Amino acid sequence: MAKASVTKKNTLKTVERELCEKLGDFLKNSRIKADYTQSEVAELLGYTSGQFISNIERGLHWPPLEVMVKMAKTYDVPEDKMFKMYKGLKEKSLKAQMQFYFDLESKSKRKSARR
Repeated sequence: MAKASVTKKNTLKTVERELCEKLGDFLKNSRIKADYTQSEVAELLGYTSGQFISNIERGLHWPPLEVMVKMAKTYDVPEDKMFKMYKGLKEKSLKAQMQFYFDLESKSKRKSARR
């Protein structure tokens, strides 16, 4: 993979990480407002450790959709608010991914045309 492609891929990962962190911050603030600990939420959602919740809140991974719904109900976050947040972040993520692959394809075609 060319250096430019590696840089673009790293930029894509950075965008994904930032979006995950934004969602994590939203969920953490919602949990704190609802007066739950990570361990309490984990137990309510059927997990044995608060580490799962911690990983989501730190932006290490996207929570599964069914977990997001359970968290929204647990934190008393309106469904439409959670939906808009999740949809908006996923849309930004998808746009960044598509742009990465469109750029990659364009570079590939330019290289082929020069040969």
